[in-house]
Formats: sequence, structure tokens, C-alpha cells
Amino acid sequence: MRRIPSIASVTLALLVAVATTAHAAPRRALFDNAHGEQAGNADWVIDDQQPTPRPSESLIDRRTDGQFWTGGISTWGVELVKQGFSVSTNDRAITFGVRGNPLDLSNFDVFIVPEPNRPFTPAEARAVLGYVRSGGGLVAVGDHDRSDRDRDGQDSPRIWNALDPQRVLGVHWGSAGDADANITQVSPNIAEPADARCVRGPAGTVTALEFHNGTTFTLDAKANPSVRGEVWMSGVRRGTPTRVMAASSMYGQGRAAFIGDSSVIDDGSATPDNRNIYPGWTEAGGSNGRFALNATLWAARRR
Repeated sequence: MRRIPSIASVTLALLVAVATTAHAAPRRALFDNAHGEQAGNADWVIDDQQPTPRPSESLIDRRTDGQFWTGGISTWGVELVKQGFSVSTNDRAITFGVRGNPLDLSNFDVFIVPEPNRPFTPAEARAVLGYVRSGGGLVAVGDHDRSDRDRDGQDSPRIWNALDPQRVLGVHWGSAGDADANITQVSPNIAEPADARCVRGPAGTVTALEFHNGTTFTLDAKANPSVRGEVWMSGVRRGTPTRVMAASSMYGQGRAAFIGDSSVIDDGSATPDNRNIYPGWTEAGGSNGRFALNATLWAARRR
């Protein structure tokens, strides 16, 4: 005799199917290229084809090389695809909550800004902070003081400080007049396990960060009590609010991670005529790349 499934069993099967489909949907990462990320000798893009990189990310598997795409940070994009992300590049004004813009931040789990060289407009700053406050993830990368690649009087520390003058994200980027705003060193001074958010994760354990002319952060726990240092300069006592090379914080329902030097994310690949590239991603025994990946994965997990 044929058994007829009960309503309860059919309902359960449908719920499992829906949950499985939702779980299978890739998380989405958006890399910015609307603020001078290719100015001067920089090439901080995952691919020259934008907003969707080509060849298709569907061709990427565990064995795919980081230079599958053409861009100075192509490895970052490829490794995120291996972690289950779909990646795109922003080539327009940043918005949050604007229907009709397929690159609106509301469509993404994490927004990655690799060393901006042009300031954010007031509307864009509100969009970025509103996005994080509402549950989005942000990975903010900068460079040293006076790293003005397009010679417009603005560099990434100034630009990031202007985006968040109240320091609601909890950091001040070392800029003109600040100590340790242009450092070169390899530092194994990593946060303790109980305090670490980004130095340990799915990409592995970070044992050091290697900077080639980067800036440091001053943490502002009064403005944001959740802010934490992830890596300090060599010889600095852990927990000190200054001389921080990488940091993290939570704001509203979202998360933000901060890296003080763009050499960390440089994978040594770029457009054929760009010779100002270095394999920073694999430096410090591969810890530079591991930190960038762990920071992205941590920021993308909404609370």
C-alpha cells in the first residue's frame, strides 16, 4: 500500500529545502574602485573587468592561482571565491538603501575599500557608516601619511579620518603630525587569543604583519568601547591604544576591520605595464594574506 506523506513531513521537507537553498547562496563582497584605488602606481582592484570580473568566478576551484584575474589584489578576490563568496567591484558613487542600484551596499555582506585616494562625499560617508550600523561589514585599508598618489592633496589616512570624524568606528588613522604614520617593519606582536578577532580564523593563524611604509592607529575606546588592537608595532605592550598596525571594532549591528598599509594586500600581480608591484600578500610567511582574509570573513559575519 502506498504511503501518503503527512502534512507535517511535507512541511519539514520544504523547510529543509528552503534552508539548504539559503545556505548555498554565496555571500557577496564588494571591492571599491570609485575613489582613486588605481591612482598613480596603485592597482588595488581584483580585475580590470568591472563590476563583474572575467573570466567567470564559476571557473575558480581550490587549485586556481591568485592571478586568475588581472589586478594588484586579484588574489584577495580569488581566495574569497574559494571561501564561498561572489565578488564585484564598485565603479560608481556609494549608496545604501537605494533601489535600482545593483551595487548598493545593501546587496552585499562586506564592503572592502583598498586605500582610497579620493575623498568620500558626505552622502557616501553616511552610506558607509549607515551600512555598518545596520549590519554590514567593512574592511578599510590605508597607507602611510603623504601617500597622495594622485597629487590632489588627499591621502588615505586623511580620507578615512574625514569619513568618520566622530570616530564612531573607534580609530584615528595616523596622519600629518602623528607619530608612527610612516613605518616599515615586520611585527610579530599579535593580540592574545582571548582578544583576537582577525588574527585567527578560517584562513589560518597570523603570526606577524609586514609593513612597507604604512601608518598606525590610535584607538578611541571612549567613542567606541568595542575597538581592539589586532597587531601592534614590535616592542609595544599589547593593549596599548597607540602604535596599532591593525584593528577591529563593532558598530551597531556591523563590524569593521582596519589595515594600516596597502602593501599587505598587494599580491605582486597587476596590469602588464605596472611595474610598481610587490608580493606583500605572501610576506610574513603568508600572514599578510591570512590577516586580510580573516578580517574579511570576520567582518562579513553579521551579529
